[in-house]
Amino acid sequence: MKLKYFLSLVGIDIVFLFSLYFFFLFIVTKIQTLMAGFQNYTDQLGGIENVMMTNMSNIDFTQLNTVTESMKGLLSTVLFYFFLGALGAFVLFCLSQGINWSLAYNLLKNKFKIDKTYILRFIISSLFIVSLGVFLFYRLLASARFLFLGKLLNETFSNSDLFKMISYGILLILLIYFAFVFYTLLNKYKFSEIFKHILENLKLKSFLIFLGGLFGILLIIYLFLQLQIYSLGVYLVEVVLISVIIEKFRVYLLRIL
Repeated sequence: MKLKYFLSLVGIDIVFLFSLYFFFLFIVTKIQTLMAGFQNYTDQLGGIENVMMTNMSNIDFTQLNTVTESMKGLLSTVLFYFFLGALGAFVLFCLSQGINWSLAYNLLKNKFKIDKTYILRFIISSLFIVSLGVFLFYRLLASARFLFLGKLLNETFSNSDLFKMISYGILLILLIYFAFVFYTLLNKYKFSEIFKHILENLKLKSFLIFLGGLFGILLIIYLFLQLQIYSLGVYLVEVVLISVIIEKFRVYLLRIL
């Protein structure tokens, strides 16, 4: 693949990761603002509770109803932003990665073409793959919570928790590798044909290369976290390095499968 084509694929990944970062920043800022208001209403409820303990006749039921209804409204808005965050992330992922898989496949044939049919099939398949990935990631975090919150929760980290954490971690890694192979074959086969070919294309060599790339990405993230330099330039360098690794493996799979 020509360098300019490869760089165009890396550029799409960079735009995707930056868009995702600023979108989540917007969502988190909104939720933090709402939670600050929620805390204010909690304090008001605390004051009303103190009045209840001294003299029930002094309770302002109008204020109580106003506070509780306001809290319900805030909680509904918080849930809306959680939903918006999940939906927005999924849409950004499907648009950017669907375009990248289709474009990379055609660029290897020296054709600058984006297949709209492929993007539609990418979105449909991603509904299942991403949902399963989110579930496994959630279970992984739930299993690993004792590593970070053990003392706070006053609970110990058992062998059972360790087994669950390792199991969910392995399943998540296997799912990501499976997704790379699946999205690659999606360029060549229909849904009904992919599962006939996918097992024969899950190869040890490509899986080991995938693990090497994953280790490289995690190492980059760890090293940049250790720098503790929070600037747009540093983040850009990190994103570029991660995008290059992702695109190298994507192009590799498209070449061999």
